[in-house]
Order: sequence, then C-alpha cells, then structure tokens
Amino acid sequence: MEAVYEVVAAYCKAHDINYSYCKEFFQRLQNEAFRVKDELLTEVPAAAQRLWTSPLPLSSMIGHEKELCNIINEAIRADAPGGMRHLATLVRGINTLCVIRRPSGAVNFPSNGICWRGGGLPAEHQTFYVPGKVYRVPGFLATSFSEDK
Repeated sequence: MEAVYEVVAAYCKAHDINYSYCKEFFQRLQNEAFRVKDELLTEVPAAAQRLWTSPLPLSSMIGHEKELCNIINEAIRADAPGGMRHLATLVRGINTLCVIRRPSGAVNFPSNGICWRGGGLPAEHQTFYVPGKVYRVPGFLATSFSEDK
C-alpha cells in the first residue's frame, strides 16, 4: 500500500491538490483493498488489480475527478524518475496477472487478433481507429475479447 500512497501523493503534488483530498482518497482505496484482507498478504497481484479497477475517484474542490487507473497511466506517461520505484511496484503487481511469458509464436493472442475497447471517443479522433491499425499505448489499456462485454 506504500506504493499506492506514494503514487497518489506525487500526483496530488504535481497537480497542486490539497493533501487532505489525497489522504482521503488513499483511505478509501485502502478500505477497498482491505475488504479481502488475506489477499493483501498472500495475493499481492490480485490486490493490485483490485485497486487498478477501483471506480473510486480522487475528488477535490476544483472539480478534479480521477480514478487510480488514470493516475497510474498519467505517471507512466510522465516518466518522472522520482516516482518510478513506487510506480514500478504497482505495475509489476498488475502485470503479474495480465502478462504470461510464452515462447515466441506459441500462441495467437487474442483469438483472430481482435480485441474490443468500449467508451466514448471525440469525433475528431475517430478516423485514426480503422480496422488493421496497429498502435502502442503508453500505459495500461482496458480491453475485452468480446464485443459485447
């Protein structure tokens, strides 16, 4: 949980968000993480993934609403050396359940080479995304193997 706290604290500092909002957000995340107490002791990757998928927002009086997943992705894109140690701890925990190392060419993943992403997209960016487009995302990107999930 120290890594989560440090990443959130660095984000609040970078955005001039009052420490009280940062502390309150971390407390809510910690309460969510402790819903499954044994998980924090024996299943650290599952706890990291639970926090990553948390819908709880960091809210401030200035209308700033960000979930932990947004904060982590922004930290990855910022690539600030001071926060990398704590960020790497979180990313490693999340990746442990998401990435399986296999011999090269052993698996065609995902099936048919297609994955789906839901959500809104501003009209001016829609022409970028066409069938067959290959691109990299500097951070985590939530996807599904099913169009309807």
